[in-house]
Amino acid sequence: MLEQIKGPCEMGAPKHAGDSSETHHNPLRLIAEKERELDALASASRAEAEAIAVQARTEAEALLRGAREQAARLGREHEALLAEEAARLGGEAEDGARAQVEELRRRAVGRIEAAVRRVVERITEGGV
Repeated sequence: MLEQIKGPCEMGAPKHAGDSSETHHNPLRLIAEKERELDALASASRAEAEAIAVQARTEAEALLRGAREQAARLGREHEALLAEEAARLGGEAEDGARAQVEELRRRAVGRIEAAVRRVVERITEGGV
């Protein structure tokens, strides 16, 4: 029965790993393949990182452009509101000034009429 069981050496495999030159070069070949895979992965990662950076820069520039446009629009709206308020206040001031002028005219007319009456009274009383 022991004769029926054969070990790896009896089946044609080398007795030691270093016995075959193909086995000896195999780890080096695997290392070289892994290096190529890692180099390709690193290159792809660099390209992907660059693409992400370009996209981020483009998006940031678009956001900045949008923010500038919005700030300019808000600035124009603010200036328009200020102009409207200044015009309203100017109109109110002008209306107030006109009312004051009219009041002063009424007073002046009243004083002139009072002065004319006094002059007429003095004349009629013979006091002039």
